[in-house]
Amino acid sequence: MQLKFEDSVPWTPQGNGKVKRNFQTLYVRIRAMMNSAGIEGEFCKGLWAECASTATLYETIIFNREKKKLLLNSCLKAKLKS
Repeated sequence: MQLKFEDSVPWTPQGNGKVKRNFQTLYVRIRAMMNSAGIEGEFCKGLWAECASTATLYETIIFNREKKKLLLNSCLKAKLKS
């Protein structure tokens, strides 16, 4: 699991809101994964951490792919200009 650390001012509502949105997005992804797999009941509780890890991994993969595309596009544009 890859973590992204960001500096923020402690005890500010702005930082708290960003964290709340990130956790809410993670919870929605976990619930969607479990619902689409048909996982219910006690089995659902046992797989919660594994689904959270998987959702975070997929987000990291997608983020890195998009970051590489942006970098490649900017490099190509720079070469075309010169």
